[in-house]
Amino acid sequence: EDPDDDPDDPPVDPPTPPVVPPADPPESPEGGFTEPTDPEADSESGTTGTTTTVSKISGFDLDDMTKLEAQSGNIFNNLANGNVPLGGFYAKGAWSALDLILAIIAVILSVILSIGALGKRKDRQKKAGVGFMRSLAISAGIIVLILTVSIDDFSQPVTWVNQWTPLVGIVFALQIVLFAAYKITAARATASIGNADIDL
Repeated sequence: EDPDDDPDDPPVDPPTPPVVPPADPPESPEGGFTEPTDPEADSESGTTGTTTTVSKISGFDLDDMTKLEAQSGNIFNNLANGNVPLGGFYAKGAWSALDLILAIIAVILSVILSIGALGKRKDRQKKAGVGFMRSLAISAGIIVLILTVSIDDFSQPVTWVNQWTPLVGIVFALQIVLFAAYKITAARATASIGNADIDL
């Protein structure tokens, strides 16, 4: 019999292992955080040690984020499948389909105005005082195009409205006002001097 096994001694509890707090997720180079994937899922898919980077897109609710994640590289397919969320002035990271539409319309108006300024009619319209108004309208259309190309990242998912849409919309509205003012000025000049060669 073991002399250490004294029945009068109190039972000794086994040592408790130390509690290790969970580590924070590592920070990614893009400024977000990386989330480790399931090792079992990695083994089934044939990948190991992969991570998923959280997107920089912000200002969307869960339903809109689901639509953005389901998008393909074809905007027409995204529109047909209903995967383009409305967004809003708070939406960041996604490019705006409305900005692109306004830019296309602005360029078309500028081309129409530019064609009308060619040839002999240009000098006649300068005398009538409508050439400057035409130039302002053309310039506003070019600004809309430059803004859209420079501030919208077309490699990102698409939404209808983003944080830059108000700025693009204001410049586009200015072009429409200038276009209408040009039409009115040209019409009045035609009526006053009776010059039917002024292009309206």
